Amino acid sequence: MRIYLIGYMGSGKTSIGKKLSKAFKMNFIDLDTYIEEITGKKISMIFELEGEQYFRKIEQQQLQIVSQKEDAIIATGGGTACERINMDLMNTRGLTIYLEMEAKELYERLVLQKKNRPLIARLSDKDLMAFIEMSLEMRRKYYTRAKYTIRSNNITKAVEKCSEFIENTS
Repeated sequence: MRIYLIGYMGSGKTSIGKKLSKAFKMNFIDLDTYIEEITGKKISMIFELEGEQYFRKIEQQQLQIVSQKEDAIIATGGGTACERINMDLMNTRGLTIYLEMEAKELYERLVLQKKNRPLIARLSDKDLMAFIEMSLEMRRKYYTRAKYTIRSNNITKAVEKCSEFIENTS
């Protein structure tokens, strides 16, 4: 079984994925970390040197590779689901769960993490909120193609709800 966690950056995909992997004794793969290990470069460096389009190509290739692994919880990047081919692959190969959050909640998390996030690193706090609202609105149509949606900004509750979906699917 493969479980794909999708959602906006800062929605808790990695934190929730790690907890689920322990609970279900499954491998955990953070797609961004996996890409960094394969390329030997930080995501921010790939964005800076090669651009977003190049990164998305690598992301798609590596998603195909990790999608062959069995018994894995896969935390995708915030933009992974925005490519139709990626969502089709994830929905075909496993269980997709969208971790939905409101822009204000995401802002409160991301304002503290800006330097580690290449898409927002150079934005002022004011511009960050506008960016989140705009890009979240654009991405929502992709995210909602997931088989399940969880609406929670509480990690523990989100893990419990994800666990229910996984148990009901097994």
